[in-house]
Amino acid sequence: NGDADEMTSFLSMLSPRGVFTDKATAELLGLKAITDCTVLLKKPPHENPNKIENVYRGVMHVCDILSERLNIGDKQALYADIVHRINHNCAATVSSDNSAGAIIFSGDIAVINGIAVKENMASKGLGSATLNRLLDCVRGRSVFVCAEAHNVPFYIKNGFEKIDLAVYSKLG
Repeated sequence: NGDADEMTSFLSMLSPRGVFTDKATAELLGLKAITDCTVLLKKPPHENPNKIENVYRGVMHVCDILSERLNIGDKQALYADIVHRINHNCAATVSSDNSAGAIIFSGDIAVINGIAVKENMASKGLGSATLNRLLDCVRGRSVFVCAEAHNVPFYIKNGFEKIDLAVYSKLG
């Protein structure tokens, strides 16, 4: 419910490279969407029938797999952000040889940064298993994810519900 002029001024002062926001706010601010996505939510409790064993290969391994399959932007920036959050006990990563995921959390809320499965291992249940392992890391929290249209059915199949539309817009 912010004032459009105030939000525009605030963004101008911060000078971010991009903005992620709900679709209504993007339209109010006149932002051009680079990526449209759906915001989904899964409320606790999280029942996890299908899990992978988390094979810790390091955060860079997670970032490597995510960058192979997702448009994550600057891989080094993602790595630095995740490591910083892990050091402050507000993020977790899971990985196997062929899949990886990252999640951030604070209080009663968690947000999935990304889940990816190597292309040659797709459709073998690794995505759901990786998601379930991430959910183990955040028991008791409501989990949000912003998914591009082609990934929405995966999250719905795994118990998430659509709650809003959002966009990512580049600035400057």
